[in-house]
Amino acid sequence: MTTLRKNHALIAAVLVLGLCPTLWNTPANATTITIVNEDSAGEGFNDPTGVAPVGGNPGVTVGQQRLNAFNFAASIWESTLDSDVEIRIGAKFDPLSCNASSGVLGAAGPSSLHRDYAGAPLASTWYVDAEADMHSGFDRRAGLKDISATFNSMLGTTGCLESSAWYYGFDENEPSGEINLVIVLLHEFGHGLGFLSLVDETTGAPFNGAMDAYSRHLFDNSVGLSWVQMSNAQRAASAVNTGNLVWTGPSVTGAADDVLCAPTIVEITAPAVISGIYEAPLSTFGPGCGTAVTGDVVLVNDGSGTVTDACSNISQNLSGKIALVDRGNCAFVTKVLNAENAGAVGVIVINNAAGDAFAMSGADPGLNIPSVMISQADGNTIKTQLGVGVTATIRPDATRLAGADANDRVQIYNPNPLELGSSVSHWTTDAFPNLLMEPAINPDLLVDVDLTRQAFHDIGWQFFAVAVTQLPALAADRLEQGVLLSWQIHPDLLDHELYVHREQDTAARVQISSGALPWGTMSFLDATAPAGPVDYWLELVSESGLKSWQGPLHVDGNGVLSNFSFAPGFPNPFQTETRLSYTLPATGQVRVAVHDLRGRLVHELVNGTKSMGNHTLFWDGRNSSGARVAAGVYYARVQHDGASRSQKIVVIK
Repeated sequence: MTTLRKNHALIAAVLVLGLCPTLWNTPANATTITIVNEDSAGEGFNDPTGVAPVGGNPGVTVGQQRLNAFNFAASIWESTLDSDVEIRIGAKFDPLSCNASSGVLGAAGPSSLHRDYAGAPLASTWYVDAEADMHSGFDRRAGLKDISATFNSMLGTTGCLESSAWYYGFDENEPSGEINLVIVLLHEFGHGLGFLSLVDETTGAPFNGAMDAYSRHLFDNSVGLSWVQMSNAQRAASAVNTGNLVWTGPSVTGAADDVLCAPTIVEITAPAVISGIYEAPLSTFGPGCGTAVTGDVVLVNDGSGTVTDACSNISQNLSGKIALVDRGNCAFVTKVLNAENAGAVGVIVINNAAGDAFAMSGADPGLNIPSVMISQADGNTIKTQLGVGVTATIRPDATRLAGADANDRVQIYNPNPLELGSSVSHWTTDAFPNLLMEPAINPDLLVDVDLTRQAFHDIGWQFFAVAVTQLPALAADRLEQGVLLSWQIHPDLLDHELYVHREQDTAARVQISSGALPWGTMSFLDATAPAGPVDYWLELVSESGLKSWQGPLHVDGNGVLSNFSFAPGFPNPFQTETRLSYTLPATGQVRVAVHDLRGRLVHELVNGTKSMGNHTLFWDGRNSSGARVAAGVYYARVQHDGASRSQKIVVIK
C-alpha cells in the first residue's frame, strides 16, 4: 500500500450545467458509498444558513443541501458499481484557488494504491483503494477513507467566480451561471474510483516503477505502441502528442457508437476552387447531431455595428440560405436566433482567432437550425468566393465518431503544452456529445456516467449483472426461408458467448446454433424452423461460466407469415419528439414501452386493445413521471400477441 497525493482538480471558468432528474434511491444489495463529513462545526456540511428546498433536494440549510447532493451523486455510483466493501469518501468544503473569473471547483483522488495482492486482475499494476477492496472482498485499510474530496466553499463570493454559485438541486433547472454540484461530484468521484493515470506525464515514469490499471489502456496511434510497451521518454512524448493518444479498452470501444455522434462537417460543393470538407464542430444547442442542411452561403449584414456579427435583427431575406457569421460581440445563441428569424436553414460562425474551431455553447432558446463553427482561415477562404456563389452542406461525417479514431477508440485529452492535473486523465474535448470525464464541465452534460462506466469495466471494476430477460432487444419474423431472429445486446454483455435455442410444446429446448455465435452477431436465421408455433431463447455465458437467458420469444406457425411491423422512429436521433408507427396483423392487446440500456422501464406509452392496421404515437423524451430523460440510447418495444419488435432510439440534448 502506498499513499497517493496526486488529486485531479477540476478547473472552471463560468460554467452552465444541465442534468435530468434521477430518482434518489439505492437498489437492494447495492454498493455502499459513505460520505464522511470532515468539516468543522458551522461550516461546509455543517453550515446552518437557512435555505429553501430546491430541485428535489429537501435540505433546509446550506449544509444539509450540500450533504444531500453528495449522497445523491454517491447513489448514482452505488447503482453502477458492484462491491461488497463499503467505499468511504472523506469530504469537506474549504477555500480553494480562485479569482473573479476562474477557479478550482473541487479536487478528489484515491487515498491509497495497491498492487500484487490476492485477487488483483493483473500483476505489477496499481489499483486504487476502492477497486482493490472490491477485488479482495474486504477492506484492506479497515475504517480509513478510500477517497479524499475537497470542494470550493468560496464559490460566488468576492474574488471567486463572483457571478457563479453552487446549485444543489437534483434537476436541470439551475439558474444561469450557477454550477451544478452533482455533475461536478460525479466527475471528481470518477477520478477517486480510478479514472486517472498515475504516470508522471513530464518524465513518463510509472508510479513507483509499475503501471496503473488506467494507463495500461493508453495507446499512441502515431507510433503504434501502448504505454506499457513504451520507454519513459516515449510516454512523455506521447503525453503531448495531441490527437494520437487513444483508449484501447474493448468495453469503451464497443459502446462508443452508442454514445458518440458522427462529427459535423461543412462540405463545400461549389465553386470547385474551394470545394472540399471543412472541420466544423456542432454547437451544443439546436437540433443536435444527425442534422443535415444544404443551401447557398450568404454573409450576414445586420446593418448595425459590425454588420457581419448577426448581433442585431437581420432584415436580409435568408430563406433557404446558410448564414455566414463572424464571431464576437454577442452570445452564440443570439447570432443563430437572429439568423433563424431571417429564414436561414443553418449557420456557419467564423472564429475570430487563429487556431481550431470549437463547439459553441449557450442556453438554447428553442433553436431549430444547426449551427457550426469553422476556423478563421477556413472562413477567410470561403469569403473570397462569395462573389461567385458558394454552396455548402452542413452534415455529419458518417465515416467516424466525434472524439474517436478510425477504429472507434475514444481519444484521450493530451494537449501540447502539458496541462498538469488535466492531461491524460480525461477524455478528449473533441467528443460529442460531451462526456462526463472531459477536463471541464460542459453545458450539455446530464446526470449520467456515460462512457466512464465502460472505462471502469475495462480497468477491472465489477458491475451488477444485467437482468437479460428484461432487455427489450429480441425480435423475430417468420419468412419463407425460415425464422429470422434479431437482437441488440447491452454493451456490458458483449464479452459473453451467445447461443440460440429453440423450444416447442412437443419438444424440449435445444441449442440450434452450431456453437457460440461470432463476436458482435446480432441476427440468426433458423432455416430448419418447424412449421408449427415455436419459442426461441438466447443463452448468454459470461467469461466465468455464469449463464443467463433472454426469452422466450414466440413465433406463430407457417400459416401466419409476419405482417407485424415497427417502422423506424422519425426523427431519430431526436430532441423534443419522435414519431413511432407500428402495424398490427389483427386486433388485440398491445403494449408499447421505452426502456433504457439496462432494461429498466422508462415510460409505458400504450397498454390496451388496438385494432388491426396502422397506428402512430409520439414519445416526447419523458419518463413515466413526466421528467425529461437523459440524453442517450433507449429501446422502444412493441408487444402484440406473443411477438415483439424493438428498435434503438437516441435522445439528444
